[in-house]
Amino acid sequence: MMCQNKKINAPASLFLESRSSDFDKEWGFDTGSMSDSGPTSSPGLNQDTQTGGTEVLPDVQVPKMYSVILLNDDFSPMDFVILVLRRFFGHKDESATQIMLDVHRKGAGIAGVYTLEIAEMKTMQVNQFSQMHQHPLKCTMQEAPS
Repeated sequence: MMCQNKKINAPASLFLESRSSDFDKEWGFDTGSMSDSGPTSSPGLNQDTQTGGTEVLPDVQVPKMYSVILLNDDFSPMDFVILVLRRFFGHKDESATQIMLDVHRKGAGIAGVYTLEIAEMKTMQVNQFSQMHQHPLKCTMQEAPS
């Protein structure tokens, strides 16, 4: 059986009007305010209809950032630390080597700075990966200075 493509010549408004109003009510869509003229106000602005003025909404707060830190130990090979930095933090060889040397010489090195949820996830992943490969490498996080 061969399928033929037929072009339907109908205005788009016909399809929009045929939507089920029960579906719109169930999902909270306000179909009564739909118009062809588009939105009447700019995003991020509240219009005061009584005075005709515009009120600017407050700025969005920037989330706190957290440093993910690798701690030195005397047993994890340097190559393993570089592997962790490349695999979990996306560092290239040069930057991974520099951070690994900071961990080795200074006792700790910052692998990256992330929002809370991402920093927690990366810390957990590195600790599980180290344990799985029987290395005592530890990863921790702390709030980054502003």
